[in-house]
Amino acid sequence: MFRRWNEVEAHHVDLAAGYGPADWPEPYVRWSAAATLADLAALPDRLLGELAGLRITATDSGETAELGWTPGGPEAAGSGRALLGWLSGRSDGAGVHVRPDGPLPVPPPWPHEPARFRRGPGL
Repeated sequence: MFRRWNEVEAHHVDLAAGYGPADWPEPYVRWSAAATLADLAALPDRLLGELAGLRITATDSGETAELGWTPGGPEAAGSGRALLGWLSGRSDGAGVHVRPDGPLPVPPPWPHEPARFRRGPGL
């Protein structure tokens, strides 16, 4: 049921009919942002692309994904809504801030395989 919710909300934005990430219902944003961060954290390094080495933090929930991050390494932070828009490819990353200053990395294709379905390391 929840994966279908992702499809409905994401493709509603894709229709370019005036519905965007700002219109997503708050319960959807809370669930999908948390699931997206957990799924990213479970991806093998080879699938992280430009996100490798980054820590991503949702400033409203405190949830994080450390993608090979080491203390002092690059970080991206924003509300769950801003992060979900960026990570799902449904926004340009408005509201997401990178430290040190620079362009936002390009996230891998979304949605990711749910972490609970992974069968082992390196998959």
